[in-house]
Amino acid sequence: TCMSIVVILPAQIAKFLRGPRDCNLLDARKQSGAKVELVEDGSDEISLEVRGTTTAVTSAVHRCAEFIKLATDRCAKDKHLTLSVVVEAGEERVQTLCSKPAAIKFDPGDEDCPDDVLTLEGASEDVATSLNNVVKEILLLRHAKLLRDKQPQSATGVSPMSVKSESWAV
Repeated sequence: TCMSIVVILPAQIAKFLRGPRDCNLLDARKQSGAKVELVEDGSDEISLEVRGTTTAVTSAVHRCAEFIKLATDRCAKDKHLTLSVVVEAGEERVQTLCSKPAAIKFDPGDEDCPDDVLTLEGASEDVATSLNNVVKEILLLRHAKLLRDKQPQSATGVSPMSVKSESWAV
């Protein structure tokens, strides 16, 4: 199953994430097997897009989170970081599951930014930790949703899976 996560980063952090000749991104790709890209839209924010299997995406984001923390520690005097993770409907509840160590708030989309995002803010180390946790939870939700969507529904509205398990219990 192919999963995709988009993290919106400040431009100066994204530049560091590239490293000389994109070495940091290449490292994240090699380590995880995920497709890792930085996408610029001309604004002062750059999107980090990660696609692949659940495991590959989790691994790539974990690696990128380390580089993001390093970049923040190098670029920002106060080592303070704000970044956003694009979420789909229903995924905003992740903020209650991962409310620490960084501050996380849900920002619904508007004209300027059509995407719903979870904004993570705090010390670079806290944000890196929270980014990993948030991504894990989002991927779990998406995986569960995929499984629900794939399950065929019978005429009664009860999925065949639950019928089977009930008959075993008899």
